[in-house]
Amino acid sequence: MKKQFVTYEISLKLKELGFDEECLAAYEEGDLNIYFDINKNIDWSEYDDCCSAPLWSQCLSWLREKHNIDIIVKPWTGDVKGTKMYTADITIFGINTYKFKRHNSYEEALEEGLLEALKLIK
Repeated sequence: MKKQFVTYEISLKLKELGFDEECLAAYEEGDLNIYFDINKNIDWSEYDDCCSAPLWSQCLSWLREKHNIDIIVKPWTGDVKGTKMYTADITIFGINTYKFKRHNSYEEALEEGLLEALKLIK
């Protein structure tokens, strides 16, 4: 998995759900800004159009540790030889599993899995 920040859409959802992990970046009015020398523990709830931008791995850890939700992206062997596709499965505390459609890249499958997992948090 590439070390990259989640999308603005996912960051806004995380903010709504109380994501409060320390991040090196934030979205300000939809633009990604990376911070190196500031206090990273900013309370973004005070700002309507700003939110922290965690790495994919931070988001996955938060879902696993705080909500017992695991997202597993698996390769899918297509009908056409040489086709490389991926699918995401969401498992909640080892009991409920949700499967989703196929995607052309690992990152696309992971993004769909994250968005769907965030919808399951109440």
